[in-house]
Amino acid sequence: MRYNLKLSDDALLSAYKDALILNLNEEFIELLEKELINRDIAFIRPSKEEKE
Repeated sequence: MRYNLKLSDDALLSAYKDALILNLNEEFIELLEKELINRDIAFIRPSKEEKE
């Protein structure tokens, strides 16, 4: 399924960072990651040790 997120690249990356900080639903985070990949935006998901 393809979603069309109407966010600027900066807003999308900010939403992704906020979702990680707030520990939002894993499926939502994966959706944001897929959109980041579709837009060729580089990102690194922190490891579980980095979150602690």
